[in-house]
Amino acid sequence: DLHLSIRRQRQMCIRDSYIKAHNDRDLETIMSMNTDSISIEDQDGRLIQGKEMHKAALDAWFTAEDPKWEVYWAMPYKAVSGGEEWIIAGHQVTTTIDGKEKVQLHMIDGQIVNGKIKQFYIYSKGIPEPPKSALDSAE
Repeated sequence: DLHLSIRRQRQMCIRDSYIKAHNDRDLETIMSMNTDSISIEDQDGRLIQGKEMHKAALDAWFTAEDPKWEVYWAMPYKAVSGGEEWIIAGHQVTTTIDGKEKVQLHMIDGQIVNGKIKQFYIYSKGIPEPPKSALDSAE
């Protein structure tokens, strides 16, 4: 269906622009893409509500850890129970603390309403160190 295809394309464009604004540290653009009542539940269960709280949290995180996002998959979908527009996406997020990089995998499940981000949930998983080979042990 053409309408569905156009809606999915629009959702993907919103997601791409949102991630680009994060990587560019463009808080003004990020805030313009949020609803006033944005709600975010992060991977630690912390709840961020409203644009001002979101802006303060991002500003502090950008300063402390310099996060960078690399999207490796994404899929728009329509909620089964209410028909809302959502997008689910996987990101590799690299942060830097005291010169040391840390990489995590994040999955974001976000609701889009009238072209704006209404809410999202963040799930994360660390990337384990590769196992040491027998050759590494011999050194």
